[in-house]
Amino acid sequence: MTCFIAFGGAEIKVPEGVRVINHIVPLFGGAGTDRVRPSRTGPVLVLRGVALFGGIGVTGPDARDQHHGD
Repeated sequence: MTCFIAFGGAEIKVPEGVRVINHIVPLFGGAGTDRVRPSRTGPVLVLRGVALFGGIGVTGPDARDQHHGD
């Protein structure tokens, strides 16, 4: 996936088991994949592009959605 973020943000939500490889170049911005559980198998999402004065966040499934009622 190629991303260009300028003065804004984007959130990408991936399903369980997806491996995310982050090749985003942050210029006064950022790209975070720390909210995704690492996976060695399964599909791979490669992020490429630029975050200019903005950010890209990648998240996995929300644990609260999986364990409601606990």
